[in-house]
Amino acid sequence: MTKSQQCIYSIIYSLLVIGHWSLVILLIILSTQVFAQDKDLSINAQTLNYSDDGKYVEAIGSVEVTYKDLKASGEKFLYFTADKNIKTDAGFKLLYQGLYFSGDVLDFNLNTRIGAANKVKLLYKNVTLTGDLVKMDEDKIDLKNAEFTTCDLFTPHYHFQADNIILYPKDGWLICYWARFWLDGVATTPVPVYIYDLKAEEKGLAHQMPYPVFGSNDLDGAYISQSLPWHVSRSLSGNIAVNYAAKKYLGAGLDLNYIKDAQNSGNFKISGDSKDPISVIFAHNYLFGNEVKSDGPFALKLFNIDTVKQFELSSKMALNERINYERVSQFPLLSLSLKKWAYDKFDMSGSLSLGFISEESSGASQTYSNAKLGVSASLLDLQIGIIKVILDNDHSFYLPAGRQGGNGTRWLKTVGGLELYKTWSPFLSTGVGFRTFILNRGTSPFTYEMYRFTASNQINAGFMAGNDGSKYGINVLYNLPDLSPREFDYLVRIGIHCFNITFAYRVMRNEFNFNFGIN
Repeated sequence: MTKSQQCIYSIIYSLLVIGHWSLVILLIILSTQVFAQDKDLSINAQTLNYSDDGKYVEAIGSVEVTYKDLKASGEKFLYFTADKNIKTDAGFKLLYQGLYFSGDVLDFNLNTRIGAANKVKLLYKNVTLTGDLVKMDEDKIDLKNAEFTTCDLFTPHYHFQADNIILYPKDGWLICYWARFWLDGVATTPVPVYIYDLKAEEKGLAHQMPYPVFGSNDLDGAYISQSLPWHVSRSLSGNIAVNYAAKKYLGAGLDLNYIKDAQNSGNFKISGDSKDPISVIFAHNYLFGNEVKSDGPFALKLFNIDTVKQFELSSKMALNERINYERVSQFPLLSLSLKKWAYDKFDMSGSLSLGFISEESSGASQTYSNAKLGVSASLLDLQIGIIKVILDNDHSFYLPAGRQGGNGTRWLKTVGGLELYKTWSPFLSTGVGFRTFILNRGTSPFTYEMYRFTASNQINAGFMAGNDGSKYGINVLYNLPDLSPREFDYLVRIGIHCFNITFAYRVMRNEFNFNFGIN
């Protein structure tokens, strides 16, 4: 073969190769067509058919619709250009703002996020929801003939089957109406209303099954209490409680919670039983500032820890409120609280309070003012834990009713202390602390404030072992130097995959309670 022939063959081969890959690229381009009218929208599909009047586009085959933070996919969609609406009856998946939908039929506006769907499964955080008919807007998801669970098994350990379920994604609230609670495939109890707070863990709260709570204490004896939530709207809800106590017989209460806006909320409670006078409490809270963790000493970590706003202004009116087993009335009590202020290694908290307080058992009626200031600093981070220094000041002034001038009494306390705490792993944390009264002058005229008070040095220790499902914790507090016990608290939570059984026992108070919760 001559050189000229070789050159001709090389050129022909190169053209064939280029043609082959050009054909492949062309086929790819033709098989996946893209429609976009603005920079926020794109529609990818194997086939795009445009209507004669230009009002809609039909996308067929491996369709993907993207609009800002929203993604939708399926085998067939109609996109209406005028109002940015998508429709399908051939199955879909839809994802936006942490909400993941899948279902059969969808009619949804990309711009307003308002729409409807049929035969839907919805995943949001740790919650699984299903519904025959779903209506969506920016503030709420409304499901008809629906089910809800947090169990991730194919056949869940528990679920709620409800006529209507409403999810408020922004607020993290889920409300079931006219539900049946199923446990291991058995419908155990009807539930007129059930409220599940998806932000409960952030607030240090627990989810309860719709079963009674059992417990005992010295004042009531053994008791059983059933709480029935009610709900009008996200801004107005509460509980109706019915209880029986061995020493108090039948009792009942109404709890009303209202939310005006993100800063303003309040609570109204009224309760009574056959032995005690009726208790009425009204409180309003105004929150402002940044969110902070109100973590407190190690002893409190056995129980709930709140995430709160940095500042709180509260007003409270109370008639026969039970505090430390005493009946206390406040007309009113105003408080301004600094939950936490941090600078470098230093944390500061405090409050100012003013009000009029009366107590049934002591007969004391006093104008009350109080100032608290607490400062702590984490000084050393050692292998055995973090050492924290604490200084708390608490100053109260009491003026008897009808008195004028300087005839009141004071109670001034200054406490210093050290804490050593360590998180060894996600499953184990320990703590030990020492506190001493630097100053203790005066006393309180109220029995509820003097409840088991001793002005002695104190040592406390505790540990928490387990994970989010199962926990075991002990916290002890002893007076020094005689090591007489002041507090001895147990917490046992047995986790069974998606639910738990919790037992809490406070030995020195002779209190315990037993309940079923949802993880």
